[in-house]
Amino acid sequence: MDALDTALQGRDTTITGWLCVAFELGERSWKLSLGNGVCAPSRCMVT
Repeated sequence: MDALDTALQGRDTTITGWLCVAFELGERSWKLSLGNGVCAPSRCMVT
């Protein structure tokens, strides 16, 4: 058993919620957008 398993033993690790991810892949740059449906989406561009 590793350290993470030991730390989480006996705890509720259920994940609730959604993460929406969008990619626009171009030749010169990529546009990424992340959102959870509650807050405004986070957007970034990778060159």
